[in-house]
Amino acid sequence: MNDAALNKFKAEAADHLDLYKLAAYYVFFLRFGLVDSVERNAELKTYDGQHWHYEPWDMDIALGNTNQGALILNPPLSRDSVIPGTSTYAFSGRGESTSNFMWDCLERWHEWADILVPEVANELYNAGLTYENVSKMFDENYSEKWAESLYNEAGYFKYIKNGGGEYLKWLQGARTSHRHWWLSTSMNYYDAKWSCGTFKNRRVVLFVDKGINSPGTDIVNIKGSSSTFFEITSSGGESSIEKKGTDNSLLASFDISGNSFSAKDPTWIYGGSFIEELDLSCFAKTMATVDVSLCYDDVLGANIKKLVIGVPTTGTSSLKTGNISGTKLRLSAVNSFNGTDALEKMTELDVTGQSSINTTSGIFT
Repeated sequence: MNDAALNKFKAEAADHLDLYKLAAYYVFFLRFGLVDSVERNAELKTYDGQHWHYEPWDMDIALGNTNQGALILNPPLSRDSVIPGTSTYAFSGRGESTSNFMWDCLERWHEWADILVPEVANELYNAGLTYENVSKMFDENYSEKWAESLYNEAGYFKYIKNGGGEYLKWLQGARTSHRHWWLSTSMNYYDAKWSCGTFKNRRVVLFVDKGINSPGTDIVNIKGSSSTFFEITSSGGESSIEKKGTDNSLLASFDISGNSFSAKDPTWIYGGSFIEELDLSCFAKTMATVDVSLCYDDVLGANIKKLVIGVPTTGTSSLKTGNISGTKLRLSAVNSFNGTDALEKMTELDVTGQSSINTTSGIFT
């Protein structure tokens, strides 16, 4: 697609398409991995005879299934995802020489993809499109009402009554645990991408003092447990400092040297449920509180394995000694006996130079 074609599309799209309904469908098919209902096999509808949108249709290939029935697609999925071990696109109908022109244009249109879609995603979440509600629908209205091998009424009619034989492999039972993991991971990822839903609820809370320094002096490093986004904010989330996307093979490095922080205003790091390693050593000398209790996710659990709140070893010559009375690791939701705490997977805690560490439980006993 060339720029001329994209610009023509952007200039004329609102005259022919319902951009809000298309944004809603986009949110829907990405969250649920609807790989057979996007590039092709779609039903377009108009209510006013002029503005068209995608109507939900034939949506049984979802939550990790390919169009051939294999349960091999891991979340999150995008239109660029491929079937593992191949170069074939996961979304059926898309290929090297075939791609849905409308979706190609919409994804390259900044005002639609980066502004309108997040707004619609947030409104859908507020209207009830949440992990909890979706899981309740799947669990109570589908799998619990049918035998494990059938899963739901649609599966019976499509794959047994009218199919049979080769189609029986598509009946994979309720796969409840897999579905909960898949859906939760996908929902959390797109909450993070679009800054909606639970993204801002799962956070690290800091109270620190820091002045402005030269670039490269103060770095916060975060390693994710999977592909996701992290965002550092000040004044209790009112001011965004920076947001970055990453995956579990790369560090997200935030240079906050040019920002000042006050212990009177909370600093929040969004995306806490996907933090595997967190290096806050740039705050070590002025850190009052680190609270990671909100990083726990009811489905995904806690992913933090390494937490660094000590002074960097390269800076020992300026190490502050004595009792740092205000420095503490605050873990208000930790209970080392129930197995559901924010640091249940932690294997490394660096507190170099911190001579006074207070916790609200016996996590270190």
